[in-house]
Amino acid sequence: MRIQKAYIWYCIATWSVWGISILLAIVTGGGYNVQNIPLYQFVLTISLISFISTFVPIHPILFIISLCSSIKHKREGHIIFNICSILSTSLLTVFVWAYYAYMIAA
Repeated sequence: MRIQKAYIWYCIATWSVWGISILLAIVTGGGYNVQNIPLYQFVLTISLISFISTFVPIHPILFIISLCSSIKHKREGHIIFNICSILSTSLLTVFVWAYYAYMIAA
């Protein structure tokens, strides 16, 4: 179940970075309405990193491997986590894309 633990920690790490970038994007404002100019460039860089990381297919690969492993070992808690995690990842990915578009709109 090492793959499951790795997947859980990877989800925590990426969700945290994505959530922080979304919150910072809300705080600093977008391309049309920059509310905190000194912080805007930093947040734009963080948002770009988050945006690019959504295209790296590590989440789907780890999801499939850990789901198969959880089903094989009949671990219901992990199966539920895997299904909920891919739904959460998909939702957060859409938010990352939307807030990055909001940040670069000019």
